[in-house]
Amino acid sequence: MYTRFLSGPFGLQPKENMTFTFTDLDSAGQAAQVFSAHQCWLEAVGGASAAAYVDCTSPVALPADTKDGSYHFHARVAGANGAAGTEALSTFEVDSVPPEVSIAEPPGAPSSPMLRSNATSVAFNSSEEGVSFYCGLSRSDPGAPAPAAPDASAYYWCTSPAALTNLTDGNYMFAVYAVDGVGNQGKPATSTFLVDITPPAFSDINVPTATAQPEITVAFTATDSG
Repeated sequence: MYTRFLSGPFGLQPKENMTFTFTDLDSAGQAAQVFSAHQCWLEAVGGASAAAYVDCTSPVALPADTKDGSYHFHARVAGANGAAGTEALSTFEVDSVPPEVSIAEPPGAPSSPMLRSNATSVAFNSSEEGVSFYCGLSRSDPGAPAPAAPDASAYYWCTSPAALTNLTDGNYMFAVYAVDGVGNQGKPATSTFLVDITPPAFSDINVPTATAQPEITVAFTATDSG
């Protein structure tokens, strides 16, 4: 008699839905009578070596406070005379830590956060390997307060370096976050910059009429301040 898992965490696993279900098979691999007496053991890899089986019944939900790390989960039929059946074994790793993102080269680097171009790029990296990056960009008009962080719907899958094109004059916030292989989502890293590609225009130019003075004063206004 041996036990087989029907569902449960396998491989890399987030800290959710950690429930095992199992059934029993006979020596020919056919479904056998489901025994009410089973024994289970959640073994922390690298922990105590002595087996610590406890009575259990399918389904078995693992404790919500299970710590990050590698585990073996054992399940077997408990024999009436003390002889246990062949156990089922699952090896998995719990990972609840979200990846962190840092911006290595912000927009406009290494010059300045003010861009005189309608295109730039941003380089970034993550504290974990094998993650997926998602980028977002928000904007406010020139002279307006800095923009808020991008809406959730504004994020898109991206890679580093991310190219930002078709920019117009204004204030921008670039944000990027990472999602690891089990779905842990980190907080966005952000960088703000200003795009100014429109040259100033002059108007109301007031040139004095002909004069014999060696110096004259010309008055005018410009569309850009500073």
